[in-house]
Amino acid sequence: MLSLARIAGGIGGGVVLLSIIPLCNQVAPMLSKALSLDSRNGERWAYLIVAAGFAIVATALFQICGFKIKERVVSAEKKPTLKENFKIMLGNKPFKQILLSGILGSPKMLIMLAAMPLIQYYFAAKDSVLSLVYMIVLGGGVFVGQFAGMAVAPYLTKKISKKKIYNYGHLASIIPFVLIFVIYLAAPRTLATNYGLLALLTILFLFNGFCNGVIMVMQSAMIADCIDYEEHKSGTRPDGVFFAGQTFLAKLTSGIATLIASAAYSVVGFSDDAIAKLNDYIANMGPADPLPREMAQYDKFMMILFFIVSIPPAIGCLLSVIPTWKYALDDDRHKEILLELNERRRAKETEAAQAETEPAAIAEEAKSEA
Repeated sequence: MLSLARIAGGIGGGVVLLSIIPLCNQVAPMLSKALSLDSRNGERWAYLIVAAGFAIVATALFQICGFKIKERVVSAEKKPTLKENFKIMLGNKPFKQILLSGILGSPKMLIMLAAMPLIQYYFAAKDSVLSLVYMIVLGGGVFVGQFAGMAVAPYLTKKISKKKIYNYGHLASIIPFVLIFVIYLAAPRTLATNYGLLALLTILFLFNGFCNGVIMVMQSAMIADCIDYEEHKSGTRPDGVFFAGQTFLAKLTSGIATLIASAAYSVVGFSDDAIAKLNDYIANMGPADPLPREMAQYDKFMMILFFIVSIPPAIGCLLSVIPTWKYALDDDRHKEILLELNERRRAKETEAAQAETEPAAIAEEAKSEA
């Protein structure tokens, strides 16, 4: 069920990622013309409007999830305070290891952050049709691989421990990430039209997407195990706290990845002014003019786009396994915990049933004596 939920979420994210660039490219010129904006501000407002539209639709659709929801575990009567929640999270060693692994793996998020600029500026030069084509070819590879990884993940756990799948999934991603940059260096100005290298690039993105899909499911499953671990240890079942921690982790890693990307852009001097000049060149580019990827003055920028989606994510994959290499909650121990928890729950149910029947039995006995 967890894998299916991840796949459904991934499909929604894929639809947004595939369509947002072409939509922005269509809306931006209309806004620039209607509001007398330059190309840069037209793009900014177009992205804001399109993103807000997606957010409104997504928020409305998300409300459907609330219908006919049934709680499977009875909530505790006493709700822990914010301070107590942090204490629970920091006191749970396996959960702490997962959080640290996610933070160290923040550079992996760069592949999603830099995917749109990479396709916009290197492959498509802001052509709406080409943007969609390359997004389907490259981005589609990532998402198809990711869905496949999510679907396969539950079957892998029948043969291999979650810890090993999580760690080796990260390690398996390192070489393909590095090869993405190597392929770019092999044909820095002609990669977009070299169909052999482009096919190889798609395969690498697909493989990395597969590993990422497996890792995502493993992370959620391992966090669910941490909840059982905490219930066994303290009697508290912090489902909401731990999965909120996972959401916070996703936001934090995105923020860290954004800082890394900004630093990388500044190293090659690609500031707002440089972006504005490139946008103006693309907007006024004629049929006979060279594409930005073919021009020496933009070599550094094109290089940094490929660098961002390859080398830092490879480093992030390596760093991710450091906290979880000696993970504190293996599958065998988790099975023992589940057995003990089930015994406790059955004992509580028996006690509750006895508590309900005892008064009736006493009353019946008193009645018969009278």
